[in-house]
Amino acid sequence: MKIAVFVDKFPVRSQTFVINQVLGLLQLGADVTVLALASETQHSKAELDAIHPNLSQRTVFLLSEISSPYAKLVSRVLSLVSGLLRVKTRKRVTTALQKKFGHQAKSLLLAAIASKFSTPLSFDVILCHFGQNGVVANKLREIGVLEGKVTTIFHGFDISAKSALAKHQLDYKALFAQTELMLPISDKWKNKLITLGCKQEKITVHRMGIDLGLFEFAYQPKLKPKPEASLTQPQLLDLEAQPFNNKCLTLFTVARFSEKKGLEYAIRALTHLPEEVNCHYFIGGFGELEQSLKQLVIELNLTNKVTFLGPLTSIEVKNHMQTADVFIQPSITADNGDMEGVPVAIMEAMAVGVPVISTFHSGIPELITHNEHGLLAKERDTRALADNISCLYRDDGNLATKFRQNARLRIEAIADVDKLNQGLLELLTALVNKR
Repeated sequence: MKIAVFVDKFPVRSQTFVINQVLGLLQLGADVTVLALASETQHSKAELDAIHPNLSQRTVFLLSEISSPYAKLVSRVLSLVSGLLRVKTRKRVTTALQKKFGHQAKSLLLAAIASKFSTPLSFDVILCHFGQNGVVANKLREIGVLEGKVTTIFHGFDISAKSALAKHQLDYKALFAQTELMLPISDKWKNKLITLGCKQEKITVHRMGIDLGLFEFAYQPKLKPKPEASLTQPQLLDLEAQPFNNKCLTLFTVARFSEKKGLEYAIRALTHLPEEVNCHYFIGGFGELEQSLKQLVIELNLTNKVTFLGPLTSIEVKNHMQTADVFIQPSITADNGDMEGVPVAIMEAMAVGVPVISTFHSGIPELITHNEHGLLAKERDTRALADNISCLYRDDGNLATKFRQNARLRIEAIADVDKLNQGLLELLTALVNKR
């Protein structure tokens, strides 16, 4: 089966779910091509082939331009002229300029792509990540650049942010009517698609998952920092199981520093902890709120309780997961409406066996049942987050053990990427065979 995976950029470090899906489908024997809207960079080939041999040969960059707005416009105008001058591309380029294609026509996006291909790119299925990419793929199919059935995976921002919904309102209606399948990653997003006007029979929930081989279950708590150990480099020790309140509780989060991650509220929760709760909070990642979060730590006099680790590699994330006592993901609905899907980092923590504290947000309760697989709090409820931290600190070991075991079983049941990829391939095969 020929499958195109349609994305904005590739590879993206924060989108391991896309990489895992591409690799999984290749392993299952599918003929996979990645279609990326972004332009190729001087590093692209090396990055791609480091992920999988010859992946660079399986990746098609649909545009050839740099990020400067002026240079981008010049590049697209030149592509437009070139496409109009060639007989084999003229008709599709002209079609791409039609008013009905909206912003993508006005910005010359469709025309610039159409000018690059003398013959259509033909696949059995075009699998788009994020709603806006489904919109572009659908329009490229309509003008004859792409051929194949189109299915779109909806993740979070694309179906929750006010700006995204307003911008793509009409395009989404066309997507629902004209394309073959929608694959929301949670039941919540399935229901949202229905409220937006998509027919239920066109919707199948397909969850994202993780590679369980990379995140082994480690039952014994492993971290008890030595007094002389650096706080930024926790030391892995072989310890017998013990209550958390005999040690400094190590809290860990890895996330982009954006509003919907709710990091502010995890930090503020530390101020509500009883004096006897001894803990240290390690935060990995980067993003637009980094300076304001660091300033908040200073203002709350928590510099001796919070350590910012900076950007982490996947190996470093795994190491911190394995040495943490508690993983915190205090997700919220941002002021612009942006919401999570089901955070991959939570799945990784549950797979390793780290008790998770999170919130009743988006698809997270579909993954974690409160007090069964972990502990949840209302969004922005810093006292409830603090109570959950205190609960685990005072635990005699039984509660944490229950969370570890239940969480691992839960991840094995619904988030094993190998099973998910197999199910996806079967789903796409049925779609292709459906008349």
